[in-house]
Amino acid sequence: MSEAFISIKSVADLHRFYNYESPKHPLITVIDLKNVSRSDENFADYLYSLDLYTIVYKKI
Repeated sequence: MSEAFISIKSVADLHRFYNYESPKHPLITVIDLKNVSRSDENFADYLYSLDLYTIVYKKI
């Protein structure tokens, strides 16, 4: 099992990583992870780093 490392440097990169529509603003975005479609079956094999600030809201 090999793990792929991905460096995400922008909001646009994040949208591409999640196969999400293009961002409407280059610096700010809201992504509903329920609507994210990952075509890769081995999504768990990805390691990634974000070169941007994130705020995550998780409903428990």
